[in-house]
Amino acid sequence: MRASSVIDVILGEAVSGTREQRYNDMLAIASVIQNRALSTGLSPEDIIAHPGEFNAYGRSLPPGVKNHRALAEAAMQEVIQNGPVTEA
Repeated sequence: MRASSVIDVILGEAVSGTREQRYNDMLAIASVIQNRALSTGLSPEDIIAHPGEFNAYGRSLPPGVKNHRALAEAAMQEVIQNGPVTEA
């Protein structure tokens, strides 16, 4: 499966560490996506698809990351509801 959605990109970028470390990485990645979307007026989907911005976009997801999909979805929801955790 290739990373083609915001959640897929978050999964493909945050690929290691403990569950807590991975969630913190996912929060940071979701924050970057959200910050760029807000500052440019583009959708998060447009942000992730921009060439060279996110290495995971369009690439195969690493084995086992599907087990963390709910974690990635929770991280994105948290950023949408409570705002980005970083200004990056």
